Amino acid sequence: MTFGHEQLQKQGARQRKEWLVEIKPTVATAKEQNQTALEPEQLTHYEQRYRAILQTGAAEEQQDTPPATGRRGPQKQKKSKNLLDRWEQ
Repeated sequence: MTFGHEQLQKQGARQRKEWLVEIKPTVATAKEQNQTALEPEQLTHYEQRYRAILQTGAAEEQQDTPPATGRRGPQKQKKSKNLLDRWEQ
C-alpha cells in the first residue's frame, strides 16, 4: 500500500493505509477488554468505510488502463489492481 500511495500516487492505497492505522487501536482495545468482536455500530462504521475505499480504488483502476504492448492475448494486470482484488475477497 505504501508503494501504491507513494510511487503510483493512488489515493485508494492511501485511504486503505489510513483505515488500517485507524482500526488497529480499536481492535487492540477490544482484545484488551476480552471482546471477540467490535461493537455493532463500530463494525458497521468500519465496514461502510471499507466498502467506500474499495469503490474509490476500483474507480482509480478503471481510469488507469495499462498501455498496449503489441502482444497477443490479455494484458497483465498492474500490481495495484492485484492488491485491490485481494482486498475485495
